[in-house]
Parts: sequence; structure tokens; C-alpha cells
Amino acid sequence: MNDTDQNQIVFYSQSRIRGNGLSKCMLSYLGHLAQERGCGRLEWWVLDWNTPAIDFYTFMEAVPMDEWTVFRITGKSLEKLSHEFTSPD
Repeated sequence: MNDTDQNQIVFYSQSRIRGNGLSKCMLSYLGHLAQERGCGRLEWWVLDWNTPAIDFYTFMEAVPMDEWTVFRITGKSLEKLSHEFTSPD
């Protein structure tokens, strides 16, 4: 595995289980796996309004990547885009 390999895991902790160390345990385990597998970084996304999570990640010494913007295409726009594909038969 190298820096260009990636896996996606969606994780959401419900408010009733927050504050018990589970997120720190999970991140430390993922950090361990990343180091063990020779990965140079661990990245994740958080919504801008989720200040408790942002504060937690900052406390864990994670650095926000302000220079990146996430794009998404859905619905009619996705349908339109898919119709523009021409198979290279």
C-alpha cells in the first residue's frame, strides 16, 4: 500500500456514545494500521458546522486542509453527465 492507495470508511458516532474515548481509540488504531502498512498519511472529512469534531481533531494534532474543496454531482446533473459517456467500442 502506498500514498495513492485509499480505503473509505464511513464512521459516525451517536451523541450517546461520545466522550468515552471510542473515537480516539479508533483513530489511534487507524494510525497504527497506516504506519504498519507504510502509509504516509491518514485523511478524513468533517462537516464545517461540526465544531466539536473539528476541536477534537485539532486536539489530536490533525491539520485541516483548507486548500481542498469537495465536489459532488447528483440527481439530474449526474443523469445528464452519464448520458454524455460514449463507449469506446
